[in-house]
Amino acid sequence: MNKDNIPKLIDIENHHSDDADLNVLSFAKNLPFSAKRIFYVENKSKNEIRGDHAHKECWQFLIPIYGNFLIYCNNGSKEYEFLLNDKNIGLLIPPFVWARQKYLEENNILLVVTSEEYDPDDYIHDFDNFKDYF
Repeated sequence: MNKDNIPKLIDIENHHSDDADLNVLSFAKNLPFSAKRIFYVENKSKNEIRGDHAHKECWQFLIPIYGNFLIYCNNGSKEYEFLLNDKNIGLLIPPFVWARQKYLEENNILLVVTSEEYDPDDYIHDFDNFKDYF
């Protein structure tokens, strides 16, 4: 485990033309992991909280497809807050970073790319237990 895991924003390539926008996430170029799973959460209620956990092995990359999201992260030594509201900028969350997403409006879609398949043993759901890793 690296105590210096720092969440960071990553630009997603955008190509604009008169008739459409093309947004490209190149897994090999943009992510420090091989993507194994993609899911999206949509239409959560305004001000609803989701996440509120950390992973032991899994990396996550969050992309705000539609809507505004406030993302709180804690890497055991520092707290971070990110406003995600541009589908051309995603948030990379390494393992051992506590993360919580707040949905700031009614209509929303948050896309998540992960490095691992779902494994309930990979989750740390208790913040006090999370702090014990440091």
